[in-house]
Amino acid sequence: MTMQMKRLYLPLLALLVACGATLSAHHSVATFFDLDKTVEVTGVVKEYRLVNPHMRMVIEATKDGKPETWTLTGGVTGDLRAAGWLPESVAIGETVTVSGPPARNAAFKGMYVRRLVKADGKVLEQRVRD
Repeated sequence: MTMQMKRLYLPLLALLVACGATLSAHHSVATFFDLDKTVEVTGVVKEYRLVNPHMRMVIEATKDGKPETWTLTGGVTGDLRAAGWLPESVAIGETVTVSGPPARNAAFKGMYVRRLVKADGKVLEQRVRD
């Protein structure tokens, strides 16, 4: 291989490796969440972050008199903002009802939020991509 060919192919190879790593890092919602099921949980917001790559929320719920901590995620920030989700949309300490597909791992209290209803009746929704 000539030096000129190496100068052409090495940057191209580096670009392909970089793109391959990025593409393999992308994941499907269906990998982690059971899109055939929907659960609904009401709880108090302990954490809410509308940051890239996905929204994150933690709520404290009660089931049969026992506390349950649910870790929730949502779509990419740009899609959520387009649907009306903003950093100030949800406040720490407020009660919300969320629904969406649960985590496939039943031992983990997790959900991909499709719909959030605030105590004042305001609804925030998003589309779930598989």
